[in-house]
Amino acid sequence: MSKPRLLAALVALSVVATIAVPASPAVAVWPQTVDGTIATLQPVVLPTLGGDTAFADGINSAGVIVGTSTTSTGAFHAVAWRNGRAEDLGTLVSGGSSEAYDIDDQNRVVGQSLAADNRYHAVMWQEVTTSDPRGRKPPRTSWRITDLGVLGDGPWAEARDINNNGVIVGRYTLGQGFEAQFQGSRGFIRRNGTITTLNLDPGVIPFGLNDSGQVVGVYRYTISSSFGITSRAFLWQDGTGTDLGTLGGQNIFAYAINNTGQVVGETGTADGRTAGFVWQAGSIRQLPIDQPNVQSYNAASINDAGNIVGTASLDTLNTRALLWSSPDAQPQTLAAPPGHSSPSASTVGPQGWVLGYAIRPTATSIGHSAIVWR
Repeated sequence: MSKPRLLAALVALSVVATIAVPASPAVAVWPQTVDGTIATLQPVVLPTLGGDTAFADGINSAGVIVGTSTTSTGAFHAVAWRNGRAEDLGTLVSGGSSEAYDIDDQNRVVGQSLAADNRYHAVMWQEVTTSDPRGRKPPRTSWRITDLGVLGDGPWAEARDINNNGVIVGRYTLGQGFEAQFQGSRGFIRRNGTITTLNLDPGVIPFGLNDSGQVVGVYRYTISSSFGITSRAFLWQDGTGTDLGTLGGQNIFAYAINNTGQVVGETGTADGRTAGFVWQAGSIRQLPIDQPNVQSYNAASINDAGNIVGTASLDTLNTRALLWSSPDAQPQTLAAPPGHSSPSASTVGPQGWVLGYAIRPTATSIGHSAIVWR
């Protein structure tokens, strides 16, 4: 499931992680109270690859989490978290960088990596097992990176999401400069090794994909040097794009779609605010929220059970991580880990675990820690 990492990247972030995650069970569910309601999820801070920065972005049914972490040298590398440790997924070139965005149930991971041509390429990682031909050492499992290429003449391509059938969606850019990365963006879908450009108006960024091959994201996305943004949201399937409409504002972002066709994201409203929405079968509606002091909020991810996560902004500095048990329920607040504040939620997994991050003070600055609530 994809989430709004792209918008967060417009703000300079420093991220910190501290403690390890205990071993994850193969199948997990939310703990239930005696009366059957959902018990409170507890936050756990994810470890890093030796640096002070980490983001968690994707999770599969087995509880394997992927994202990005800095190494001891400060380089950004794609990472997988499982069995209480962080595994470096590697890069296309020595000394390069990489990011991972999503993982499927076959442990195929997608993202981007800097290549030898000094451009970011869409990539996929898969586990491979090598055996000692003499039988003196046990088999060794490692991650193999595959270059999915880069289309066009722009500096950037990325694989944003993968479904359990191995279908991948992402984007590539045309032209140069900051603005070209947005209005110069084109979406692609990769099936059986063949890449096809999505036939949508320019300014396309696919964010989410389900197992039926339905794709959601934004198109007609423009951003000026003064950060003025306009965008429309789409649902694409079988070669046809559908505009999702808005709740009265000029901007809308569709971030995720589940296997029942429910889409979530954020949209401008008629009163000038930003609100989380759910779209289904041609109808868009605002997600309920009765929490005080909320200026705006989004819906970043939805799983097949209809659980939704997102983030509320209380002011320019303070945020609150939210969890809706269904599109009709009021949200509950997810607690920040000790020593942290202003948590944000970006992904909800098939088992109900939630990924996000929270602010943590460091010796020299303000950082962020990658979090899993479970």
